[in-house]
Amino acid sequence: MALAVTGAAGQIPGNWLGAGHLRLLVNGSASPVSLDFGTLMPGRWSVVEEVVTADMAGVPAASLGLTVTAPAGSALAARQHLQVSYSDPLPAADLGWDGTRCAPGTAFAHTANASGAALGTLTPGTGVCVRFALTLTTAAGDEVQDARAAYTVTYTLLQSAPGASRAGGPTP
Repeated sequence: MALAVTGAAGQIPGNWLGAGHLRLLVNGSASPVSLDFGTLMPGRWSVVEEVVTADMAGVPAASLGLTVTAPAGSALAARQHLQVSYSDPLPAADLGWDGTRCAPGTAFAHTANASGAALGTLTPGTGVCVRFALTLTTAAGDEVQDARAAYTVTYTLLQSAPGASRAGGPTP
């Protein structure tokens, strides 16, 4: 957007007004990511980790949330258990992301409840590690052979309220 300021001497060109942007990135990508737990076995945990960051040009802070919707109605759904844990928001360099695993400086200090969690506030250059651990209960038997179930994981990133307007400046 171009903005031309007009004064007593006429128009002064070359003034610009821009807006920032806020874009959620999972494992460095804005594209949807699938969690692949591989083959599940009763009593053994399968773990998938993600790093969640944001492209926050011109945005000072944003609240990050996670919602998990569990599968229902199948033999597999009744015999599986998902645990979700996450780190504190940290500078990206302290997340220890190697492309498949995180080693956050604060470990996975928090556990999400069954439906999700508020993961904290991101600022430019920070992120959160999220660990999904899935297992079949030891009671799972042949009824889960070739069964499939899908969890829906949704991240939300909402810009925090902007600071107060400058004294004497307009209020948007």
